[in-house]
Amino acid sequence: MRTLINFTLFQVAWFACVLGAAHGVPWAGPLVVLGVVLHHLATARDVRAEWVLLAVALAVGAVFDSALASTGWISFTAGQWHPGLAPYWMMTMWVAFATTLNVSLGWLKPRPVLATLFGAVGGPLAYLAGAGLGAATLVDQSAALAALAVGWALVTPGLTTLAARLDAGSTRRPTAAVTGCIGMFDGSVYVDGLLAMLVAGVATWLLSLWRRDVSIVDSLWAPMFVLAAAVYAAQAPELATRGALVLGLVTIWALRLAAYITWRNWGEGEDRRYRAIRERNQPHFGFKSVYLVFGFQGVIAWIVSLPLLAAILGDQPLGVLDGLGVALWALGMVFEAMGDWQLARFKADPANRGKVLDTGLWRYTRHPNYFGNACVWWGFFLIALGAGGWWAIVSPLLMTFLLLKVSGVSLLEQDIGERRPAYADYIRRTNAFLPGPPRGAGGRAASSGAKP
Repeated sequence: MRTLINFTLFQVAWFACVLGAAHGVPWAGPLVVLGVVLHHLATARDVRAEWVLLAVALAVGAVFDSALASTGWISFTAGQWHPGLAPYWMMTMWVAFATTLNVSLGWLKPRPVLATLFGAVGGPLAYLAGAGLGAATLVDQSAALAALAVGWALVTPGLTTLAARLDAGSTRRPTAAVTGCIGMFDGSVYVDGLLAMLVAGVATWLLSLWRRDVSIVDSLWAPMFVLAAAVYAAQAPELATRGALVLGLVTIWALRLAAYITWRNWGEGEDRRYRAIRERNQPHFGFKSVYLVFGFQGVIAWIVSLPLLAAILGDQPLGVLDGLGVALWALGMVFEAMGDWQLARFKADPANRGKVLDTGLWRYTRHPNYFGNACVWWGFFLIALGAGGWWAIVSPLLMTFLLLKVSGVSLLEQDIGERRPAYADYIRRTNAFLPGPPRGAGGRAASSGAKP
């Protein structure tokens, strides 16, 4: 089972890196790799030896791919700090590859000849696949493939030999070997949460094929966290007060958000954002959507669920941080729920057609619902911090970044000011995210433009 999980996680990391780069989000893959590495270290035979192996693989990969990029034989779509350097998402793929050397590729360690052949064939094929998915271009295909075959024929047996030497004499240490360093992190439980989310994603994907509407994934987003929390709670030695509290809070948040999104989208057809994705990824978008939409969102939700894992597995008594976390969660729920309600009521009135909502919470922030969502996850992080899960800070940072720069504020407002002059004025006098008093005179706008 460990071998299968290791192999599956590497594939997830590979696709996340490649598809993220191909679709303009090169940072997404490294985040997935981080989760894969944490799980790997939690179940490693010798944590220190694995750290050495990961670091060596990172260094070798950075030098090899940078040398290849500098020749001009291969170019990368995104994520390069400098034209002559390998992109950062490519470097992290080497780290993900290194996690397989003592597990799913461990059979290569005593077989250097087979490792050489494996590298000479598998390396070029992997780059060809990445290029086919849009993450890179083999400018001079013959030269690039030849260099890849030779390079990987040397690198693969070198890394497997190093893995064998580092692993020699190691005795397996359980997950507790790293829980002391990073709090209540249990890699096997965390991976079970990912598998549950991916199963839910595939099931919803099948439904989307029948409906020809992938935007139903939005209704799945919040329940994914309840599913993950339930998986974590089911495997906790004992569900303490903090765990029960978080399980209840995430369920309340998820049920409200899922119900609202489902009601809002009912009978509206596929959302324009997903229609644009569908048009960009023809032909065979129906198949591609299983990883572009459902799998990708499942992995993002898995990373964001880190505070739930820490809080549910933690056994420390409740403290001040837990109280602050619940208070911040409650503030977020008010902003998110009331913002959604005010917007729905505003849109339901025909008299408001062509107008901008700038009353209520929308007077102080252009996106009170997004601000509330961010507060909810920072609240969960504070509760996790009370359990010792400082490493869960990845979750609210990622959620805030997504809301500000990816699927939230930036996406909705990228051209609305040009199309709707009244909204441009609303932007000038109202904070985008953090609530604050309006700037300048006026509190209502009634000319052309509508709240997205």
